Amino acid sequence: MKAVEFLAFSLKVLKEDASPAGLRSAISRAYYAAFHAAREFLEGMNISGLSKGPGAHGDAPKLLVRTGDPAIDQVGHDLAHLHGERISADYRMDQSHIEKLEVAAALVNQASEVIATLRKCSVEATRYLTVTRAVKQRSLQLQGLS
Repeated sequence: MKAVEFLAFSLKVLKEDASPAGLRSAISRAYYAAFHAAREFLEGMNISGLSKGPGAHGDAPKLLVRTGDPAIDQVGHDLAHLHGERISADYRMDQSHIEKLEVAAALVNQASEVIATLRKCSVEATRYLTVTRAVKQRSLQLQGLS
């Protein structure tokens, strides 16, 4: 399965089920689409020390900031934001802001932009190499090895 399949599902749910459960599900799946795209992006760089468990949700945003590439840095911030909203969608039933169509649509769009930005970077060889170096350095810093 590819990460973008979660995004396609999110878009389908937005169109077909604007109930609170539908909107919360769309947000959750959109986050996972962005997260898995980021994970694939980082794995392509052979980054050491990537968590395999729940810690991975914090690793990706932390690694994708301070890269020197403003668009990739924004991806890191967006992933952190999407993760927080996914937590609200999945676990915080008292947070009704998440049940508004315009909020869910904006978050699904944000996830789509994250994926598009990562794809664009990965096909621009010089840019990708520069980002890879920065992410590897950031990984070492976060592990206390630099």
